Amino acid sequence: MSELEKMAAKRDEARILSSFVDWLRENEYVLAKYNERPTADNDDLLPARTSNEQLFADFFGIDLKKLEQERSALLEQLKEEKR
Repeated sequence: MSELEKMAAKRDEARILSSFVDWLRENEYVLAKYNERPTADNDDLLPARTSNEQLFADFFGIDLKKLEQERSALLEQLKEEKR
């Protein structure tokens, strides 16, 4: 299954997750990750600095680089067909 197909299959789930993440942020919740090297001077948890797009891609097993390559190839194919 191509990355475009994976993304299309998960579109509805991604909308729900996106709404939930937006709600978390609006209500001042923070997504966090465990610090790989905690010390007495810093926290065990650090805010996750991952975009929704990357977070959902990781969750759904979608490779964003491959997805962009597929999009570009599809656009190029459409351009060629119009000529």
